[in-house]
Amino acid sequence: MRDCFEWLAGLPENTLHAVVTDPPYGVKEYDPDQFGEAANGRAVSGAFPPSFDGHTRAPLPRFPRLNGKERERSPSVLFGWGQLVCRALRPGGHVFIATNAFICQLLYDALV
Repeated sequence: MRDCFEWLAGLPENTLHAVVTDPPYGVKEYDPDQFGEAANGRAVSGAFPPSFDGHTRAPLPRFPRLNGKERERSPSVLFGWGQLVCRALRPGGHVFIATNAFICQLLYDALV
């Protein structure tokens, strides 16, 4: 499996004109105990229902379900993601982020 950290690290500097993203960025879904759940098509840490309106959704973790240890780890994960994005982003590039009240504080702090 190739995650966004590997992909961003492999890009040359000043490559991207824009980034459109929606957290999480590996805070929970890449933990070893989550691989089996996702591979079996089960919800990962309280994901949305597996199907909606005839479309089967991929299981995704939700930040409100993070435990204390995972919440403490979030800023370092987001900071690492921010460093990679800023390195790959061209001068004047934009980052569009779908976020929520819980994660935006951690995310924007990490980017700043």
